[in-house]
Amino acid sequence: MTAATSHQGTPTMLQFAAVAALLATSLSTAHAQAYPSKPIRLMIGYTAGGSAEAGARPLARALEPLLGQPLVFEYRPGNAGGVAMEAIARAPNDGYTLYYFDSGPLTVAPHLGKVGYDNIKSFTQLGHVCGSGSMLVVHPST
Repeated sequence: MTAATSHQGTPTMLQFAAVAALLATSLSTAHAQAYPSKPIRLMIGYTAGGSAEAGARPLARALEPLLGQPLVFEYRPGNAGGVAMEAIARAPNDGYTLYYFDSGPLTVAPHLGKVGYDNIKSFTQLGHVCGSGSMLVVHPST
């Protein structure tokens, strides 16, 4: 456990607030009109009800009051998050489509085969909102 995460390894409200402040200031200065002026799509590359949604729901609850607009969840499962990653790469460059994802589609997938995006140039990171580890386990009688 670190000071940056709660006892469950989930992002703290301080992390949410930092991402919200970054989002609000960086995107609002890029537009002539006030940002956001309409709901924001939050894309998730996995099915509803999974661990990605479990991390994104608290983030949305923290961001919505700060941004003054709802975050509308859009699920694009497939290809281990790659379907959503490609959709984000093709989305308008207006700040109204965000992607909540794990690092696989960005860091691993481009090394395993052809992807429909440039993992370096197609995206801008707004912030790190949570951390998770991977484990390899075996039954104790093994």
